[in-house]
Amino acid sequence: MKLLPRRVFIITAFLLTACSLPGLFSNNSGGTPSAAISSPAAGQSLLMGRETQVQSVSVDAGQGVVRVELVVDGQVVWVDANAEPQANTPYIVSQPWTPDSPGSHTLVVRAFNAANVAGESEPLTVQIIETAAAPAENTPLAGLNPAETPVAGLNSAATPTLT
Repeated sequence: MKLLPRRVFIITAFLLTACSLPGLFSNNSGGTPSAAISSPAAGQSLLMGRETQVQSVSVDAGQGVVRVELVVDGQVVWVDANAEPQANTPYIVSQPWTPDSPGSHTLVVRAFNAANVAGESEPLTVQIIETAAAPAENTPLAGLNPAETPVAGLNSAATPTLT
């Protein structure tokens, strides 16, 4: 039951963010869905090999959003389907992406309505940085076995006595 308050908080945060996203709720009577990426931020540095949640909000005035694609550098990397699309109702998704190469990457969210008409978010560029190299496994020095290394002042044959 601890997850319920967290989900309510996340949904509330998305809705508040959506209200401040430019162009999301503009006059959308043309039949094209609107989409905006709310996280990560443009220019943000992310770690290579670490999963990132790309959060977005999409709306369609006429028929509702039926699916949202996450597009990275022109390639679709994740798709979420909306089982209950509703007109003028924000569809909020968090889509996973694990960057596998360093450098600059462009993210776009593409929202589709029931007529298969697509609307895209503004392109957002993030910087992927390589993670620090993992330290080498700790190994004993050649020729030394820690189990056989004597410790000064310790007599392993000594028997403890009670006083």
